[in-house]
Amino acid sequence: MKNGAAVAVVLSLVFIYVNTQRIRKDAADNNEYLKDLVRKVNENPKSTWKAKFNKFGSKARDYEGLKTPKNETAIAEYFELLEKFFEWDILKTHIKTLQEFPEDDLPEQFDARQKWPGCPSISNVPNQGGCGSCYAVAAVGVAADRACIQSNGTYKSLFSEEDVLGCCAVCGNCLGGDPLKALTYWVQEGLVTGNQTQVFPLNPSFSRRS
Repeated sequence: MKNGAAVAVVLSLVFIYVNTQRIRKDAADNNEYLKDLVRKVNENPKSTWKAKFNKFGSKARDYEGLKTPKNETAIAEYFELLEKFFEWDILKTHIKTLQEFPEDDLPEQFDARQKWPGCPSISNVPNQGGCGSCYAVAAVGVAADRACIQSNGTYKSLFSEEDVLGCCAVCGNCLGGDPLKALTYWVQEGLVTGNQTQVFPLNPSFSRRS
């Protein structure tokens, strides 16, 4: 029994060591790639701008072969919901108000961070890493902002981009997606809270509704 426990401990330590070395190598390779990219941009005589190394940057991941599950039932449901939203009287009134808003009444400047200082999500700048998930990041950010503003600053939680990436059957994946469907997913399914600084979905093709 003691020998078995000792072996388990040794194997665990070996696994931790190997995993740590892999993480360090990946980080070193990533930094080397970014520094080389910065050098190439700055040495290009035709470049009209200067690049700078960003320690939070990451090399785009290879998502070749990544497939989005085709859930025809969910797709049809979402299109039907979007049509209903656009036919909603409140939405029509809101759009009309925006279209007819007098230009002279527009402020010279507007900063949402100052307008709603009690909502930290407005100032949050997420890093989506090498995942083409701007649609999810933007939609989830809007959802968190609106939830905070609607609650007069009493609700301050950030929402999880990974929820959209991993569980929405029709929203998209790391090759892009649809923010309207992501917002519809929020309305229909809700979003879990999260405070990730970088979007790295463990399984971007997984679907909650299969």
